[in-house]
Amino acid sequence: MLVGLLAGLLVVAGCGDDGDGDAGPTDDTSTSTTADSDTTTASTTVPRRPELALEEVVAGLEAPVGLVSPPGDDRLFVLERFAGTIRIVEGGQVADEPFLDVRDRLVANGEDEPEEMAERGLLSLAFHPDYATNGRFFVYYADLSGQPVLLEYRVSDDPAVADPDSAVVLHEYSPSRMHFGGSLGFAPDGALWLSIGDGLRSVAATDVDNARGSILRYDVSTPGQAVPAAGNPYLGDVPGADEVWAKGLRNPWRVAIDAESGLAFVADVGATTAEEISVVPFDEGGLNFGWPAFEADVCSEPPDCDTAGTVAPAITLLRAEGVCAVIGGVVYRGAAIPELDGAYLYTDYCAGFLRSFRFVDGEVTDEQEWLTEIGNMATFGTDAEGEVYLVEQPTGVVYRLVPAG
Repeated sequence: MLVGLLAGLLVVAGCGDDGDGDAGPTDDTSTSTTADSDTTTASTTVPRRPELALEEVVAGLEAPVGLVSPPGDDRLFVLERFAGTIRIVEGGQVADEPFLDVRDRLVANGEDEPEEMAERGLLSLAFHPDYATNGRFFVYYADLSGQPVLLEYRVSDDPAVADPDSAVVLHEYSPSRMHFGGSLGFAPDGALWLSIGDGLRSVAATDVDNARGSILRYDVSTPGQAVPAAGNPYLGDVPGADEVWAKGLRNPWRVAIDAESGLAFVADVGATTAEEISVVPFDEGGLNFGWPAFEADVCSEPPDCDTAGTVAPAITLLRAEGVCAVIGGVVYRGAAIPELDGAYLYTDYCAGFLRSFRFVDGEVTDEQEWLTEIGNMATFGTDAEGEVYLVEQPTGVVYRLVPAG
């Protein structure tokens, strides 16, 4: 297994087989280079192809793996994975005091050796859509024993500090050594989504009674509760776990919900052969993304290669092409780069490119490669204005995507 901080995200994403992979992250941690606009044909739906760059916002963070802004809030909230802290970035500065510190919870069940904790830690954060008035937010982590937990917190009277005593454990999921996934987000209907990996048990991805290997969907309208949301496909008398929205996922590191298009972009990390990004309507439950029978559109369990009833990936990235762990991104809805509106941005932890595509009428269109050699990006994030950020785990740097020049 890869050891240490550089390996952390690579293993989180679940590179290699369902033991541990041999692929390692690149050593290139340089700032981005701008791709040659003449090498890519622009879509007819885009008036021109701008040049893009990454602008450093802040450095010195400790293994950052998440970046979120509450609705209407100028601040960036960055998750430090192994430290178990959420740090506020404002005006290009990191606040001295963490917004929240859950380190005690991460080690509550005992310390593990570093190589045994590489996928664990503080993984995801989502602010309630009405956070400005109710102060509620949600955190997902995997402690050092491998126990995944979903919690709710409230902000204190000081908007720069959460109330640690407000913590409510909403759900605990079956423990595992790896494959925690870990993407929290709200859909326009107010449901909270959580993507969770198969826990190194691929059979869990096909078992509708098992929450692992799934997208889960909760109603959190009542403070301190997360109950299966109305409309979930297995709710009530239908066989299956009430909270499960979709199955067939291996290690879905990031899911992006785009309210304007009505689509969810699901990036799932493969085992040995391929990475995949699937695009589905976010109001369509009961879907099967194909794992373990398939990695993307590559059959992994021959001769059982029937694709009937499974979601076809929008994008397949083959390991033979130098990728190792797809890092799912976001749909651009900001104002600084209008030519990107509606484009879904993504990268790969090892390959270090920045690419995008649009999804129109069920088809991938306008595929672009914008930047190369951008380093080991762990996640994307957006601010309250829809501008896009990339977070590099090994160096602890947050970048903003901007027009070049």
